Amino acid sequence: MIARLPFVGRDSELSVVLRALAERRGIALVGPPGVGKTRLAAEAVDRLRRRGQRVIDCYATTAASVVPFGALAALLPADLRTGNPLRRAVELIPPGLVISVDDAHLLDQPSIALL
Repeated sequence: MIARLPFVGRDSELSVVLRALAERRGIALVGPPGVGKTRLAAEAVDRLRRRGQRVIDCYATTAASVVPFGALAALLPADLRTGNPLRRAVELIPPGLVISVDDAHLLDQPSIALL
C-alpha cells in the first residue's frame, strides 16, 4: 500500500467541500492540472467514509467515454436497455449516496445527465 502524504494547508477548501456535501449539494472541483483537485477530493471522501457515509468512487476515462454510463457502470446493473435507461439508473442509486468522479470532463453524456 502506498502511504499518502499528510493533508496540510487546505483546511478551508476541505471545509467548503464537506459543508456542501453535508447540505446534500453537489460540488465540482475545478482548476488547472496539478493543483491538487484529486487529492482534495480523496481527503473529503476519506473523511466522509470515516463518518459512516457511503461513497462510490468513479473514474472517467477516454475509453469509458464512448460507453453510455461507462464511468458509473459499477453503480448500475449490466442491462439498462429496457424502458427509459436514465430513469431506471436514477431509481437504482440509493438516496444519500455520495458519488465521487475523477476527471469528470471525460464523462459520457448519459453519465453527465444522471449526475
